[in-house]
Amino acid sequence: MDCTVTEARELVGNGRLWPKVKAYLAAGGEFALFPANDPSRLKLLDGRTRSSVGRWVEALAAADGWRTVVDGAKVRELKAEYAGVYPEVFRYEAYFRKWRGVLDEMSRTAAEKGCRVSQVDCPDFGMILLLLKLKFPEAYELCCS
Repeated sequence: MDCTVTEARELVGNGRLWPKVKAYLAAGGEFALFPANDPSRLKLLDGRTRSSVGRWVEALAAADGWRTVVDGAKVRELKAEYAGVYPEVFRYEAYFRKWRGVLDEMSRTAAEKGCRVSQVDCPDFGMILLLLKLKFPEAYELCCS
């Protein structure tokens, strides 16, 4: 990617962003300018945070179906697999109602590809930003600063 000297200076001069970009590049990532409010910033999150965000996206996509789960063994399984997310997801589900179609489409795509919902690109970064704002404020700050 080509960038101007001014763009490069701005990126390197950003004390919060540059260390993350440098670590990403050192790990073999491709150079980008990582503009604010752009999905490329998600690449700069640590693996643990990305994994947690993915679990939340999966939980939001599955929440409608999970509401009907009453079997104790299944509830324990969900609590173990989605620790810290299930059943808390039900408190946040209302914030994401306008993205129900996006979540359903991601679920269909994941089923077609035989993968998890978190492995499907989200077509609406606004939904991810809201999730970050509500549950991952430091990641939200990184993505928006």
